[in-house]
Amino acid sequence: MLSTDPVPSPAKKRVACVLGGLGGIGHSVSRVLDQNCWTVIIGSRNAAGLNQAADSSHVVPLPGSPSDPAVWAALQNLAERSFADCIDCIIVSTGNLEFVSSLDMTRGQVEAAMDAHFYPALNALQYATRQARRNPDSRCVVIFVGSTLCHEAEMDAGPYVVAKHALLGLYRAACEDQFGLESRLAVKIICPPNVDTPLWTKAGLATGVPRPEGPDDSTEEPLKAETIAQQIYDQITQSFSKWEI
Repeated sequence: MLSTDPVPSPAKKRVACVLGGLGGIGHSVSRVLDQNCWTVIIGSRNAAGLNQAADSSHVVPLPGSPSDPAVWAALQNLAERSFADCIDCIIVSTGNLEFVSSLDMTRGQVEAAMDAHFYPALNALQYATRQARRNPDSRCVVIFVGSTLCHEAEMDAGPYVVAKHALLGLYRAACEDQFGLESRLAVKIICPPNVDTPLWTKAGLATGVPRPEGPDDSTEEPLKAETIAQQIYDQITQSFSKWEI
């Protein structure tokens, strides 16, 4: 649960938008940001979960699918109204997983994976770019939460692997294209190995197919989501420290 201590004025705090902030790594990132006195906007398709989070803690809900342009219009309205048109950080921690071989996956399954992993990241990147161009006083760090499957592969996870590779491609393209905006926009990706989150378990429950075991499966203990969250927060603070020099 996020803290319920009195919150200072938003003008005195940095503002982060965490997409997928109700579960897994996203939830852990939201907690770390909250504990470090950030205002946290949590984006999620889970309206009921957002209402519960807003009732019990000082977070700002952003309901809807982050692949939907209407969500980003709502975020801009919120930023202009409450945060001087400045979102300081956007973390993209959305995703889904369906166990299916690349040899058998359908176009619909690939599109669903892209809708969960790639398009929220693309929208976040373009939102931060528009902000940097219209508000020269703004600074924004965009962080994509990927995985080792951004540059590797695993059996029977075809749509997930395809979407994660696209996410890494977006990051690499953004690094090449942000010339002239480096003083206002930082784009980063974190690609951890196996993390102890419900994503893999939920996929097995949804399809009735357990996670397949293969020769590439790691024998190491999975990382804790809290560990990854702290690494993400460290990357955010490093970017702002660089800008403030």
